[in-house]
Amino acid sequence: MSNRQLYPSVLNVVLVLIAILIGIYVAIGIFEGRSLKRASLMELGMTYDRWKEAGYPTGVVLAAFLEGRDPNIVASNITLRVDATTYVTQFAMNRIKTSEPGTLFVTTNRQFLFWRPPKTPELWSRENFLP
Repeated sequence: MSNRQLYPSVLNVVLVLIAILIGIYVAIGIFEGRSLKRASLMELGMTYDRWKEAGYPTGVVLAAFLEGRDPNIVASNITLRVDATTYVTQFAMNRIKTSEPGTLFVTTNRQFLFWRPPKTPELWSRENFLP
């Protein structure tokens, strides 16, 4: 086999390897983003659960409850409308772990909403980000 015949097959192998590496890189990015979104949902959900276990504190007691937690989690009492349903928020995470612009809310009935104005808030659930 001459060098001229070998060259196209080596080039094809190199191109296939490059395509595979790019595919792996993209897949890792997708899975990492899903994982970080799940982590944000879990952290905000656990804050809600601890708040509920603490007897739904308000005012100064709520401020003390939030001390030592993620500084991106704040108390919230915003009303958001999605489709025909109105949600009242309890806590907000101003910066989710993916650094995606927007705010993640947990409502008083433990629903999760992600809102990046001027778009309509989206309902999020942990199941949306499973691989």
